[in-house]
Amino acid sequence: MQLDKYGEIIPINCYEQTVNTGDLLIANTSEFDLTEGKVYVCRAVQNDIEVENDEGEIERYSQEWFDFYRGQVVKGY
Repeated sequence: MQLDKYGEIIPINCYEQTVNTGDLLIANTSEFDLTEGKVYVCRAVQNDIEVENDEGEIERYSQEWFDFYRGQVVKGY
């Protein structure tokens, strides 16, 4: 796990990475019914990531909108 100079975990984007069903992911955007910094569970992977969005609907999203959750402190959720 890589840390920046302040001791914060450097995020790894899901784009062009292997993502599996059940992986914990953090949204890196507040668009498309997602909340930036919120943790989501990957429900399926078929070229895109399928998660339950903030509206409670299962939607497919591009992998670039998520980073892997690696133990970061998530505030407010």
